Amino acid sequence: MHGFVRMKASILFLIFFVCAFSPCFAKDEWIFLPAFDAGISTILYKEPRLMQESGTMYSLNCSLTERFNSDIFMREEIRYSYGLVNYDGGTSGGSPLTINGIPDYMVEAQ
Repeated sequence: MHGFVRMKASILFLIFFVCAFSPCFAKDEWIFLPAFDAGISTILYKEPRLMQESGTMYSLNCSLTERFNSDIFMREEIRYSYGLVNYDGGTSGGSPLTINGIPDYMVEAQ
């Protein structure tokens, strides 16, 4: 569990560092525009006749849009989501198994 907490802290630091310390000024038509937001989403993952996971995830999003000139834009995004999911399925022996409140996270980069 300690390693999991350390990894979450590292990811949050990386998101903060990239967004907060990116240049936010115009120089020779080169502009950086950082943006931050938060979100809530629900997930549902199914493997028919085997198992299903569902839950609510809370996310922190950071994006950086770069304009090179009036015609060229580039955008990077990173999202960190965390929440509790419920598992409904079975064991490898075939016994039914239900677990609620499993900590889960996702990191997405584009």
